[in-house]
Amino acid sequence: MNNKAWLRIVEAMIAILIIMGGVLVVLNNKSINKETPESLYDKQSEILDLISKNESLRNYVIIGDKANIDKFITRVISLNWNFTTKICNLEEICNAETPNDKDVFVSEILITSSTTDYSPKKLRFFVWTGETLSKTTPPAMSIVDSSSNWLEGEEIYSDYKTGANDGSKPPLKIENIPENAISLALIFENEQQTEVYWIVWDIPYPGTSLITDSNWPESGEGIQGKNTQNQQKLYKGPHDNGNYKLTIYALSINSLTMDPIALSSDNTRIQFKQKIQGNIIQSASLNGKIT
Repeated sequence: MNNKAWLRIVEAMIAILIIMGGVLVVLNNKSINKETPESLYDKQSEILDLISKNESLRNYVIIGDKANIDKFITRVISLNWNFTTKICNLEEICNAETPNDKDVFVSEILITSSTTDYSPKKLRFFVWTGETLSKTTPPAMSIVDSSSNWLEGEEIYSDYKTGANDGSKPPLKIENIPENAISLALIFENEQQTEVYWIVWDIPYPGTSLITDSNWPESGEGIQGKNTQNQQKLYKGPHDNGNYKLTIYALSINSLTMDPIALSSDNTRIQFKQKIQGNIIQSASLNGKIT
């Protein structure tokens, strides 16, 4: 077992000891209620899990960078919840300034610094409901053919089909990518989800939009997997009559960590679908047909 695995085990063991110790925290005579409503508790746990699995966010905790931790949480927390955080050494009691007239719920995680240095920090996450934060619901993510040659639900443009050659990649315009997305992934498949014509993952999150061209993805812009048509790591368009879907996923993880040994074309598709489950923030599709 490697050092990182041992450190994660140590984190879990310390967390269990804290819980078993029946830690009771009173802040300015306000009790912090740890019996949270299910939806609030699940969201707290989800956010802390994202932080614990992201190396950059883990490092922010270790160096005490509360501002960047709060910035990340602001992007992913529910609109009508308020929060604050506190980063402490393991032996410290993490009090924070919270409202007197609200039920405040708290969760925490332990983060170790690295695989060589054990310097744990405790991130405490306080949440309360009530006042609505000044946020607006963001528009849904969308994907279109930027050349307008392939319109939603219409015939797939002839250049994108396989004929005398493998077909050209459709130029894509992806807009309203969620701000809390960490990476993107793409798959072009048939209606039955048995054939793959294009598959790309670990696409770095570039901003609120992404525009591709015939050369995309180039080095550093994503990993292409094998299609099921000729087992090559490239685009090869459909040719049979039927319905087709090109889907882009905004994900909460920076890598799908695909198994390189098992990446035959069929296994690529299966692994891809398994890895994105539970990590999808939003998705958008461009549907088409060949008649």
